Order: sequence, then C-alpha cells, then structure tokens
Amino acid sequence: GSAVDLSELLAEIRQLRIQLERSIQINTTLRQRLEQQLLSRTDPRSTININYL
Repeated sequence: GSAVDLSELLAEIRQLRIQLERSIQINTTLRQRLEQQLLSRTDPRSTININYL
C-alpha cells in the first residue's frame, strides 16, 4: 500500500542525499586542487577567479 511506497521513497531520498553530499565533497576537493594549481603559477594572467563556482 501507500505505507510501503512511502518507506521506499524515504529510502531513495536518503540514498540521494548521501550521493549529493559525496558529490559536494568531491567538488570541493577538486576546486581546492584547482585553486592550488592556479596559485602555484607565476604568470599573473593565468590566475582565474573561480569563487563563483
């Protein structure tokens, strides 16, 4: 019945939330690595502001 459907939806939402948090963590890690790479360059023209990400 609807109770089973609701529990299935809640389980799916929990899984999606876990995936979302993992994606955010990966995105943050990649952004930090990119910032470090850009900061390590000596050419000022190669510095890109990615704060909008």
